[in-house]
Amino acid sequence: MGIDSKSDASKFIDLLNHIFGLEGTKKSGTRTRKTYTESEKSALMEAWSKADAEGVSKVNFCKDNDITYQTLMKWIRESK
Repeated sequence: MGIDSKSDASKFIDLLNHIFGLEGTKKSGTRTRKTYTESEKSALMEAWSKADAEGVSKVNFCKDNDITYQTLMKWIRESK
């Protein structure tokens, strides 16, 4: 038995997950939807205001604070 394609590798990984009871677990590198309370949103927007004044890019701010770029942009639009 050899693994000659991505399809074969995927099937093999699925088999291993089944054997070890890991079915239905989150795939590596995927995000789940995160919801924020008003106080979390407010704190992040205050932190963004300070970071923006210091010249921090939106992308770096999002990475450092574990929020998506799209979420930050939505909050910025809503605050105007």
